[in-house]
Amino acid sequence: MITNTANSVFWTAFGFGIMDWIVIVPQAAGAIISFIQIFICFVIPSREKASSDEIECQAIQPVEDGTGMDIEATISMTQVTNSPSLG
Repeated sequence: MITNTANSVFWTAFGFGIMDWIVIVPQAAGAIISFIQIFICFVIPSREKASSDEIECQAIQPVEDGTGMDIEATISMTQVTNSPSLG
């Protein structure tokens, strides 16, 4: 976020240096939006982070795609059916 802001600011300055409005306008817009994003991140507090136990439990639970199969099985089947034939 901060790197994007710095990048946009530097490109905007470069655009003013060569007086090229095609560089200035989009980079200035990006810099303004990046400053707004940084301001919002500092003003609005983030939600509490989930504990590591909650994250592990969420990662272990299978996710179904509506076919009765979990996503890992679907990915494995897709890889097998889409692999080139050897014969």
